[in-house]
Amino acid sequence: MVGAVDGGSGRNQRRRAARHRQYTIQDFHREIAGVFSLVVVTPIEMLLLIDSNAALAAGLVDWLNQIEETRPICIGCETVFTPDLPPTAWLIAQAVHDDAKGVMLMGACEACCDRHPTADALIAVACDQLRRGAWPNLRALDPKHFGAGGRA
Repeated sequence: MVGAVDGGSGRNQRRRAARHRQYTIQDFHREIAGVFSLVVVTPIEMLLLIDSNAALAAGLVDWLNQIEETRPICIGCETVFTPDLPPTAWLIAQAVHDDAKGVMLMGACEACCDRHPTADALIAVACDQLRRGAWPNLRALDPKHFGAGGRA
């Protein structure tokens, strides 16, 4: 995997990050049975959530411990997150059922948060990024139809 000393171009960083994420996304997909919720939270909200969500706490610790190695990239641009430049907003993907234990974390930089100022806009950008990566058939489901007794 890419070391912290490798500057590389933004495009190459995104490819390397995508290769690293490929395994994680596939594992996450299997665990959640293909259906997950996606929420946007601020760093302060993230700190409040990890107190009551062990999977989220473990995912955040793992994400932060591997930041130098994985060099995560913003969902909407080429900004590389570092310990000194964390996300301005976090996007948390979790299973909609209680059996799954894992989470997937993504981040948005300050410029992308300014360009896409609502949670819905950031989620749309994240979905576009996920469609370009591991989930070309990803589709958003309207939560008002959850629990209606049929397939979404």
